[in-house]
Amino acid sequence: MRILYLNFRCRFFLIAFAVLLGVGVLDGFSAKVVLRIRSGNPIDKPQKVRIKSKLPDRITTNDIIDLGGLDLGYDVKNDAYYVHTEVELGAQQVKIYDVVLDDIWVVSEDRLRSMVSRAGKLLEMLKETDYYGNATLLQSDISKSADAILELQAKNAISEGVTPIQHIRTYEINLRDLERVQKDVGRIENFVLASGQDPGSLIGVAQDESNPRTIHIRPEDYREVVFQISVKNSSPNEVRKIDIRRDLPSEVYADDVLDAGDLDVGRDSRRNITYVFKKNVKLAPNQALNYEIRIRDKWNINGPKIDSLRSRISNVAGRLGEKEQYGSIEENLDKLLSEINEIRNEEGPDKLGSEYVAFYRNQTKRLALLEKGIYRIEEALRVIDKKSKLGFDPQPPSEKTTWLIIYIIMAFLGFISLVFFFRWMGKGKDEKVVDSE
Repeated sequence: MRILYLNFRCRFFLIAFAVLLGVGVLDGFSAKVVLRIRSGNPIDKPQKVRIKSKLPDRITTNDIIDLGGLDLGYDVKNDAYYVHTEVELGAQQVKIYDVVLDDIWVVSEDRLRSMVSRAGKLLEMLKETDYYGNATLLQSDISKSADAILELQAKNAISEGVTPIQHIRTYEINLRDLERVQKDVGRIENFVLASGQDPGSLIGVAQDESNPRTIHIRPEDYREVVFQISVKNSSPNEVRKIDIRRDLPSEVYADDVLDAGDLDVGRDSRRNITYVFKKNVKLAPNQALNYEIRIRDKWNINGPKIDSLRSRISNVAGRLGEKEQYGSIEENLDKLLSEINEIRNEEGPDKLGSEYVAFYRNQTKRLALLEKGIYRIEEALRVIDKKSKLGFDPQPPSEKTTWLIIYIIMAFLGFISLVFFFRWMGKGKDEKVVDSE
């Protein structure tokens, strides 16, 4: 086992700290990353230590292999998972927890190779068409980009001498290049569609993905949920006054609070967070107070979105009805519709809490990915319709042709500038001769 040390220290109550260590473990064909958390008691008597450490970005519950004896939590405010516990440590005792995670910061080699292979097969379909030249250039770029991604990834794979930050940064760079590869594959697929052929399953992405369409929900159409706050005076003898303040989830604005439950509502414009508060709340010994804040449900709102996506699929399927040669696109639509229906039939948690918010946020992200798939098919349909309407597809010029046009324009402008300059110089000399005469 090779261990790569990357230290981020966070102290808790001056008696415990967490150290994040990146650990690369090659297990067959999969790699793992270990988050090492260290907790210590520096004093000479036992005491409880609270541990809490945020998991790296992009990590979900499906990416966690072993919690190492810790509990899993979800940070509603930051949309991130964390591990935590409270442990009794003896005098000068140090305890270490290892949280094992999947290495999700890797671009799949199989996925890249399949896109290169796909581009090659599509190119064969275009051999006898006017699109072959542009498609050849795109296929070459796809192959070169895929090789560059895999080479950079291999160079920065988890190993001795490569830090986890370096590994993750490489992944972010490769993601941008992967998007360009997917768009190039999408362009070749569009060429095949424009030639009147069925390219098969569409694995490329749309050239100009618009933002997800916003579904307007009227305020009165939101459900209501209850956000609970509990405070307690732990002293058995003393009366205490405390200030209460709780941040609400980031989706909630001041006008979304329907009933603050005897608390006041504020808005932190710097942090863009709504909160409820009350100052100098008097609590008797061992007294506990519970507040129930009624707010609009800003998470379980995907019903209208699902209906909108289903409607768009139905519309595309209707437009494809007369174009029987594009059967694989209909199969793509059926698959998207099936996945949307699965989401529609899911049952989330009943009560508002971190699990409730995490569930519906995740659902919203999955619907956004499915919407991109629908947008890709809508783009393909526009290509088909343009071909059907005009009888041909007006192709944009290749990159080489574009630069050639630019150079010709620049040369023409330079020639006009020279002619103007010499005319101006000649005119100046003629004016001097006239003045001397």
